[in-house]
Amino acid sequence: MACNNIPEECQLDLWAKVIVAKNIQNDEPILGSFDPYGEPVGESIVVTVGSTENIICLEDFKVTFDPDQVTEDFICTSKVVLTIPFTFFLFLKTNLGYVTAATTKTFTKEIPVSEFIKLDGTPLTQSEFKTQVDQSKVVVCNYELVDIDIVAKDPGDPTHQTIKLVITATIVDKLGKYRDVIVYGYLEDLGCRD
Repeated sequence: MACNNIPEECQLDLWAKVIVAKNIQNDEPILGSFDPYGEPVGESIVVTVGSTENIICLEDFKVTFDPDQVTEDFICTSKVVLTIPFTFFLFLKTNLGYVTAATTKTFTKEIPVSEFIKLDGTPLTQSEFKTQVDQSKVVVCNYELVDIDIVAKDPGDPTHQTIKLVITATIVDKLGKYRDVIVYGYLEDLGCRD
């Protein structure tokens, strides 16, 4: 049977990942944290500087992660444990110029299956998770520097200075399953034309 006057020989059988449900964590602290009252608690990073050098401000930062290093453990069809190793690059202005620093941190989050929302707006059930999910994809975006505290040098250690940071991001975790998808269309190399 042809569809929309497209010949049968132009039928494509694709293997596609279909998104079943997703979870969005907005403003998630990936460096540092927040106390029970919502106040920022900075992650301490020790930066090597010259003995007469002092950090003035953070000029810029960059966050990277390798999607191939992200792991997700599906625990008894009741929750997903998400683990993402991040690398933070800091570009700091000092009284003598600029220094850079890098640090890594592994972000871990347990997300109940019921917090994954399907396209129709309803929560994913454990039975749906068990039968419909076999793949996942994590997207991280909207990095934001929420808090910074530049700590004065310890006189006994003039070549190191500590800064405390809180950085947040939006983390989107998409759960899906590979399925056969039939598509009717034209491919140039097959010469399928009316």
